[in-house]
Parts: sequence; C-alpha cells; structure tokens
Amino acid sequence: MRAAVSSTEVPTRAWDIDETAPGLAFGYLFAEDHQKYGTDKDAFIYVIVNAHWEEHDFEIPSIPSGFNWHLVAEANGGAHETGKEPLLENQSVFRLGPRSSAVLLAK
Repeated sequence: MRAAVSSTEVPTRAWDIDETAPGLAFGYLFAEDHQKYGTDKDAFIYVIVNAHWEEHDFEIPSIPSGFNWHLVAEANGGAHETGKEPLLENQSVFRLGPRSSAVLLAK
C-alpha cells in the first residue's frame, strides 16, 4: 500500500493496495445501488484506518454528483449525532491522525 510519509506528499489512495508493503493505512468503500437493494437512494460509506504512528492524508473516493461526504465518526473526535454529521470542507482529501480511524458517509 502506498502510504504518504508526510502531509506534504501525495495523499494515500487507500484502495491502491501494495501487497508487499505493511498494511498500516487502508480504507474500504461500501457502495449500495438503490435499484439493486430496493432503497430510496444509493448509499456510500467510506471507512479509513491509519495504524501508522504518523498522520496521513487519504484521497477520498469520487461519488456521484448530488452527494457530499460527511464525517460520521473519528477515533480522536468521537461520533456525531445521526442526521447531524458535519459536511467535510475538503471533499477530496481527509487527514487522519496517527493510530486512528474515521467513518465518512455520502449524503
């Protein structure tokens, strides 16, 4: 997995896994098609994990227009009340502190 060494480098693309490197920083995206699952709209949840001892910038996956990423929970900041998740100011990169995780929701 490519992991940025400092916050000034290119953000980690958590979905580009280098199987020869230690898995200290990764992310996974849950994507649900509303037609396939019979829901009102598509759903996107992005979970990021940084087990490294340094902070990393993670590239956030692109999502369809009309959706924006919101912060549901962060290890160092706690969880937000359902329906009141704050909009991310930066929709393309998320900085995650050392040994922490975050959950993003597109809505």
